[in-house]
Amino acid sequence: MPKLTEVGIIVVFLIVLTFTLSLFAKESIVNIWADILKIGISGYLGFLTRSLTEK
Repeated sequence: MPKLTEVGIIVVFLIVLTFTLSLFAKESIVNIWADILKIGISGYLGFLTRSLTEK
């Protein structure tokens, strides 16, 4: 399990990133969050399957 501070840093980074992207891309924040969630979920699933198959 990652430490709580690491999770907090990641969350703050994601919020700042989405805010900056929404300023530049002029996209709605919802669309950006949807893209980030898609990428994050697929990456997390890939990580899970890797860790399960390596055992």
